[in-house]
Amino acid sequence: MNKSKFIRRLTFYIAGVGLGFIAVYLFFGKRALPAVWPEGRVLEQLGRAQPADSTTLCYLRHFGMDTASFHNWLKDADVNFNDSSPREKPCPVYAIEGKVLMKNSRVLIQSCDSLYSIRGLQLLQKNGVTEEIVNCP
Repeated sequence: MNKSKFIRRLTFYIAGVGLGFIAVYLFFGKRALPAVWPEGRVLEQLGRAQPADSTTLCYLRHFGMDTASFHNWLKDADVNFNDSSPREKPCPVYAIEGKVLMKNSRVLIQSCDSLYSIRGLQLLQKNGVTEEIVNCP
């Protein structure tokens, strides 16, 4: 008799937890939540920012991008904090890695408040060597 009471209670518990999950998904499932990890916060901040100077626009033109497509590219990119300078004053510099021009590349981006500046583009090679492939004045 004890065993059947336990199984019955366990069944009710599991059913309640399942209904709770369904209710939470229905209420909150499609909500866009803010980023909580550092990489997500950096990419979210850069996604809201605007280009700061003509050098940045030169890089974007060389990539064949405009600001909207650059913001879309950021969604699939990764932040490499080992090669970044997040505590640099007055504005941090982040190394964003992703595919640019169909090649694995690192874009160095300086982020100041609501503006960003691209400081360089490096081609990542398999042996760990980087090569500067674009030079905008």
